Amino acid sequence: MPRLSDLGLALLVFAGSVGLLLTGRDHGEVTALAIGVTALASLPLAFHRRAPVGVFVFTAAASIALRALDAPEGPPLGPTVALYFAVLAGPTRRLAVLAGALLVAHLVAMGLATDSFPATPIAFGVVVWGGAWLAADRTRLRHERFATLEQRARTEERTRIARDLHDSAGHALNVILVHAGLGRVSADDPAAREAFTTIEDVARQTVADIDQRISEGSMMYGTPDDVMRVAHAYEAAGADQVVFGLLSSTMPRDIAVETIETFGRHVLPEFDRDPVHRTTRQREAQVGAGSAT
Repeated sequence: MPRLSDLGLALLVFAGSVGLLLTGRDHGEVTALAIGVTALASLPLAFHRRAPVGVFVFTAAASIALRALDAPEGPPLGPTVALYFAVLAGPTRRLAVLAGALLVAHLVAMGLATDSFPATPIAFGVVVWGGAWLAADRTRLRHERFATLEQRARTEERTRIARDLHDSAGHALNVILVHAGLGRVSADDPAAREAFTTIEDVARQTVADIDQRISEGSMMYGTPDDVMRVAHAYEAAGADQVVFGLLSSTMPRDIAVETIETFGRHVLPEFDRDPVHRTTRQREAQVGAGSAT
């Protein structure tokens, strides 16, 4: 189903086109056929999101038929708006050639219907459709620029969070190594020195294990994209549940909160698309099972 805003736009363009028909004085009378063709040249705009180029071609063809009927008309509103959305979806050389051919077809139909050379409509059509093309292209470029800036900001945010996580975990392990080393050097008791040596070895091994597990993809660590890539690998292997946790229990509280919020904002929606919480469904299932018994 088309959006209400798209339906409203289509009806608005149809009303404007009918208004131009009713106020036109240069050609023949307004007939039910002319109004029906006008509807075909405007109402398909409701589906411009689904097939922008197809809607442009369809509305332009109907508009050409309207000119062949020698009906009163102004600028082809429906095809002009449809051309705007087609360019907004992505201008191509094929679309430019298609738009030029349809504009020529408009002018030929008008010339045949009036038995005259439509010099003014030619200039007017070039200006109107050219303006619609330029306006749509500028809007598209502006949207792409905003999207690029937004993507860059998200990437920088994710990289910063990943760096903070890495620095926090590395800092905690380094603190353990330093203190264990100091304890080993300053300890007089051989058993204490051995214990501190064991702590150092475990800390170094922990760092090595973390790096290895990250490189193997068995630990979900890094940016949300990194985490999602590993989670998809688990999903492809048949896993239906994965337990997540913070890598370090000594990281600052603000980084821990930001990490959890980022995970919930960027990672969870990729895998949990059910708007109803799982616990709600479990509770409903249990209530239903109890009612059945």
